[in-house]
Amino acid sequence: MAGRSKSDKHLEVLQLLKQWSAQYNFSNDSYVSGLSEALENRTNLPFWSTMSATEFLPKAVVTPARSQLIYYLSLVRNLLIFAPVAITWAAIGQASQAFAVYTEQNPDGIANFLEFWQNGYGVLAKEWTLTRIATLDASILLFIIFIIIVTTTLSQGAIRHARELETVADDDRMRVAIAVDSYLFEKRSVTNLTLNQGLSRALQELRNTSGALNRTAKLVEKAEKGTPTSRKILAEIKKISNSRYEK
Repeated sequence: MAGRSKSDKHLEVLQLLKQWSAQYNFSNDSYVSGLSEALENRTNLPFWSTMSATEFLPKAVVTPARSQLIYYLSLVRNLLIFAPVAITWAAIGQASQAFAVYTEQNPDGIANFLEFWQNGYGVLAKEWTLTRIATLDASILLFIIFIIIVTTTLSQGAIRHARELETVADDDRMRVAIAVDSYLFEKRSVTNLTLNQGLSRALQELRNTSGALNRTAKLVEKAEKGTPTSRKILAEIKKISNSRYEK
């Protein structure tokens, strides 16, 4: 398939810019939208050529997909840290109230508070006894430890993933910036800088052409040296004829 003509170069740059801005959600950026309009209408290109795309193109802020999950897990972990303390103090309050009722009902009882909290003696509900509360607190702490391990592992993976995404985003941005700057460079107004750069390119092309001509001339000269002249050919023919005549 034939490539686009040079006059359609702005459409290629425009398409590349639009694809990149849509991918990274920069379509509403002032520089991107203004440059897109200028490329589409081919207007004010000398003005836009004065602003380097490598500097003015916005940089993508990459957020890994796991970041939201890590945030919620961290929130649950932070809330659960205080749960064992709250449950323990609530249990102590329930046990204290029940112990007061027990001692009032059994003034001659010899049970101490910890023994009462452990057994309940029919006054304290089983869910508030010391064994149940200790088991519940231990379970919560183990779950917190599990969440810490999971969040730490996910965080390390998310950091590595974020670096990879940032590298890809920077490469995409640089690819678009180079394409834009390369196209707009030719649209710059004539200044000492652009004139010198243009002359430098022309001189370099002239040097390349001169070198190619010199190499071609040497090849032609070498070929001519290897080809016999008409005088040499006639001398050889005469020599052969004389040798036959002598025989």
